[in-house]
Amino acid sequence: MRNGVKRILIIDDENPIAEMIGDFCATIGHQTRVLNDGEGVLKVVREFKPHLILLDLVMPEVSGIEVMETLLADPATKDIPVIVISTIANGVTAEGALKECKAILSKPITIRTLRDNIQQVFSNK
Repeated sequence: MRNGVKRILIIDDENPIAEMIGDFCATIGHQTRVLNDGEGVLKVVREFKPHLILLDLVMPEVSGIEVMETLLADPATKDIPVIVISTIANGVTAEGALKECKAILSKPITIRTLRDNIQQVFSNK
């Protein structure tokens, strides 16, 4: 990691949203990678080694909850901070795997909210 640049993995099946979030994260100085589903998440996480994961809950095939459970079950990935960004976030309570999330944000999110939550995660590390 050079000059405070952090790697952020964005997992969201809506590619335009994921790319927009990725572009914003890049403008604030972070390296990003987008994954449009939860399949193969461990392989991508091991290759990219993110410092933070931004995760949608509602995805086909493998849901965000299943991604969280997969990450938490692996000793190599269980400590990577996760921020959930999802359309259903308002009705979600932090139970089970979601208790480990650093934040649960409801789409649509503002750039300020996203920036503040990312900064908070990185300042607490």
